[in-house]
Amino acid sequence: GDRIEVVELEGALFFGTAESVTLHVDASVQAGVTCVILDMARVTRVDLSGGRQVLRLLQRPPAGLRVMLAGLRPGTPAHADLE
Repeated sequence: GDRIEVVELEGALFFGTAESVTLHVDASVQAGVTCVILDMARVTRVDLSGGRQVLRLLQRPPAGLRVMLAGLRPGTPAHADLE
C-alpha cells in the first residue's frame, strides 16, 4: 500500500495544474511509489496543454512507475476533452 498513491484532482486541468501533477508524480517516484492513480472524478475540464501532460504521463511514465486514470466517465466534459 505504501507504493501506491492516489492523487485526487479537482476543477479544470490546464498547463499550470498539469505541471503541478507532473512534479507531484516525480516526487512520488523519488519516495518509492511504483503506481500512481490519478482520480479525475472531480475534473471539470481539460485544456489541450493539460491533456497533453496527462497523456504524456500515461504513455511515457517515469521509469518503474505505472500511471492509471480513475473516475473519468464517458459523457463528462473532461472525458470529451481528453478524447
